[in-house]
Amino acid sequence: MKRIGKALEKAIKDGDEDDTHVRTSLLMHPVRRRIFRYLSFHPCASISKIAREVGVSNTDAQWHLNKLLEVGYISRQRVGNKVVFYPSAMVEREDVPLLHILTNQHLIDVLSFISSNPGSTQKEICEYMGNGKKITANALKKLSEYGLVAVIKDGTLRRYYPTSLLKEKADAYHRRAKHIASTLLKHLRQDVISSDLVHSSGYEITIRLRMGKEYATLNLNINPFAGRV
Repeated sequence: MKRIGKALEKAIKDGDEDDTHVRTSLLMHPVRRRIFRYLSFHPCASISKIAREVGVSNTDAQWHLNKLLEVGYISRQRVGNKVVFYPSAMVEREDVPLLHILTNQHLIDVLSFISSNPGSTQKEICEYMGNGKKITANALKKLSEYGLVAVIKDGTLRRYYPTSLLKEKADAYHRRAKHIASTLLKHLRQDVISSDLVHSSGYEITIRLRMGKEYATLNLNINPFAGRV
């Protein structure tokens, strides 16, 4: 019985060591690094979008996302009928819904046009985008609901103007840049990954990772609102 107990004890110990190795080497895996990097530049994306942009199947994306979730590198949140993912250290939970709509290219294109042509009418936006009136109206309604555009009545016309919300958000994250970078580095070191900050612009950072004889470089965006429109 003692021999069986020792064998079981050894198996459990070996299993723990394997789990620790997997846990501490998560970002040494190239696919997980690509996913984490993608989410830093495009936070609050859905599984299907992540899989498509990273170049893996939905099933593979889900598996790698679960691994990153387990150790807290990323978080997830339901927005409407979708579950979206984002780097835990880089995004405030209250900003998740707003960042999610910014993954919609059509909304970005409409907002970009309004930013370049403040005071445009729905008809002008519709003609430029080449979409139907209903599609444009829905986009404008969504952008207005999230505070990204302001609507001003001009007689019988409704004119659309960009708000300062994205700039305000970008400025707020810029003030937190040092804290965000240090939090991420602390997390990496807790996972027994040697990490050094080799470049920081206030908006992006480059981290050199080392685990044993393995080396990797990770370029990340730490301001999810920087350069938005």
